[in-house]
Amino acid sequence: MTAAFLAGIALGLASSAHCAAMCGPLVVTIGRRFAAPSFARQLRHAVLHHGGRLLAYVLMAAVAGIAGERLVVNGAGRALAMAAGVLLLAAAGASAPLPLFSRMASAYSSAVARAAGPLLRWARGKPIAGAVATGAMNGILPCGLVYAALAAAAATGSLATAVALMGGFGIGTAPVLIAMTLGAASVPARVRLRLRPLGPVVLAVTAAVILVRGVTTTHAHPPPSATAPMAAHKHQ
Repeated sequence: MTAAFLAGIALGLASSAHCAAMCGPLVVTIGRRFAAPSFARQLRHAVLHHGGRLLAYVLMAAVAGIAGERLVVNGAGRALAMAAGVLLLAAAGASAPLPLFSRMASAYSSAVARAAGPLLRWARGKPIAGAVATGAMNGILPCGLVYAALAAAAATGSLATAVALMGGFGIGTAPVLIAMTLGAASVPARVRLRLRPLGPVVLAVTAAVILVRGVTTTHAHPPPSATAPMAAHKHQ
């Protein structure tokens, strides 16, 4: 589990440039809208906001981990890893667009955007709950790199390992986004466009790791119902 946590941190750090380019404008806007009169209070808001984002990642990881765990228990661990890797490669390939996924992501983004206005108005007068809520909203926005991390988490076939990996991912992406929330850094549009290709690169590397793991690892975890009679017979 420690290895998964460290791997998640590494993936998050590697994704920092992409996160700054893609999520930076959002966190800067939220940081300015909820600007506090002192640096200490602004830092508290930034930590709470990204704590909410981390909480969203962990909750999504729990769902992915449970699903992956059930698939591995039923003998589909290798298929899960291979499917996750192939989907990530397809998403990363500029020459392999996925219109269905694009339409789904667009519809999802529109729904989140419509919900964001009332949430921001509600959050304005709530320094703690509001910061956590806007961070959670940030965490559930469509993002290829988050999907990559979630796919890797599901492919581990373990609830605890999936949560550890996504927790590490959230922590790894936090420093640059906290800095941007505080207004200590900004990324011009020109630089954001240059950083944008890093997203597919990280997706492709993550896919390669998952595919290698799927090919070289045998998930031999028969269902408990199959092992229980054998254990009972052995002790007779």
